Amino acid sequence: MQFLEAKSQRKFGQLLLIILTIAMIGCSSSNYADFQDKVVASIANDKKIDEKEYRDLAKFVLETKEPWAAGIKTPQGKIDDQILRDVLIRNANQKNIALSEAAIWQPVSLSKTSKFNVDIMLENSASMDGYVKGNTEFEATILALMSKLKNASFINSVNYGFVSVENFQTQSLNDMDDIKKFTDSLEPSLLQSQSGDRSASDIAKLISNALKSPTLDKHGVVVLVSDFIFSPPKGQQNAQDYLSSQGAYLEGIIRQKIKANPDFSLLVVKLVSSFNGAYYDKNGGVHNLAAPRPYYIWLMGDKDSILSIENELNLHSLNQYQNQLLLVNHADQGQIKYGVLTSTLIGATPQASFNIEEALKNNRITEAKVIAGQKLTFNLDIAVQLPQIGKNDSEVMFKDIHNYKVNDPNFVISKVQQADSMAKQRLASATHVLTLSYIGKQPQLTKTNLQISYQPRFPEWIQKSATVDDTKITTATALATGTFGIDTLLQSAYQAFNSEQKPTAYFDILIEP
Repeated sequence: MQFLEAKSQRKFGQLLLIILTIAMIGCSSSNYADFQDKVVASIANDKKIDEKEYRDLAKFVLETKEPWAAGIKTPQGKIDDQILRDVLIRNANQKNIALSEAAIWQPVSLSKTSKFNVDIMLENSASMDGYVKGNTEFEATILALMSKLKNASFINSVNYGFVSVENFQTQSLNDMDDIKKFTDSLEPSLLQSQSGDRSASDIAKLISNALKSPTLDKHGVVVLVSDFIFSPPKGQQNAQDYLSSQGAYLEGIIRQKIKANPDFSLLVVKLVSSFNGAYYDKNGGVHNLAAPRPYYIWLMGDKDSILSIENELNLHSLNQYQNQLLLVNHADQGQIKYGVLTSTLIGATPQASFNIEEALKNNRITEAKVIAGQKLTFNLDIAVQLPQIGKNDSEVMFKDIHNYKVNDPNFVISKVQQADSMAKQRLASATHVLTLSYIGKQPQLTKTNLQISYQPRFPEWIQKSATVDDTKITTATALATGTFGIDTLLQSAYQAFNSEQKPTAYFDILIEP
């Protein structure tokens, strides 16, 4: 349908546009409302979805031929159980009904087949003494972390030990009494009594040893707790050069691990604790500090195991939690589902002009025209299903428009919003709505096949957490100074998971005048 151009017919054209939009979406909206009603009816009494209810809902989706249901089906026309489960949870949340993953009956393809073990490694170099002097947030966090892991239904056993480059031996935590006894005993004297060289922190070597843990070979998780301050060995004149070489080494060993196990993943959590003790700078200088200092927890293991911890144990609730970075292998990611919306076409000031029927039926933008005015305007809303790897992934990452790339410089992603009910009527599995905007100078569009990709940048919070010179650190500047070398270490890990520069997700869309 070509839009009417004459000024006298503009209002009629807008009215006709609204009527056509309602006519084409109205049926889908009614059908989607029926689906929502079935979901609510299933969970109203017991806040659970049993096998019969799940299969009834899946059958409803399978028999629905409307666009919103297509996003819950595989290319072969079968139900995508993972997506359906997420859609059920989101629908319940919209109705203010709490529905957990555990409350939904799961096909065999989604159920966890076995429990796994967790080994917690506490680094015991001299720089860690300040975190355990007296009652500190660090000790409270270790207690909370061990408790969460020990009480998790999907974890078999939790073991702990102190680690240096040369040595790591574990002891089992049998119950909460063991955990409380251990955390109560955390003092500098306990760390000092452990074997191993405490004079330097070869962080890359520590991580390398952790990656060789037999626990990882059995789908388990290794947790490394440290301040992650890079401390060169004695005799090393240039700390920065040595750090660079260690970064390259770390990237290499993580790539090697991913090659051996494509499911290998890494979750890094930043926290802060009071600190009272000796701080060792990059040149070996000693500074006595009594102030808050950052430290980090690295969780390494199979993706399913890491995500079970990340999704179920709410690490955000740990004392003085600051931020996190989740790294997974995106080799199995690719093209995502999307649906063109008509929201930018209606209203007093339309933001785009194109053929609605073709857009709704085939996700193709034909008869596309720029809206002329004080500036050229062509804004298009697109519902998309972004790959939410972890339930607690930062929404800041998704809403950062700089994390999206368009292969045509005349177009950009100008806005990102969470999917609303209209977006879910178009694509039931939608997580967000992207606004695609034309920023070209020509008043007429040309035919182009756009590829829009989501490729998160290296997080800014890591760069803000680092320092290149900690030799002048004082109690007053202890927290603001950051951690020497942490950006290099995490940049190396990030590069290992993103070495091929492939987008995390993408989709293609045709723009044709």
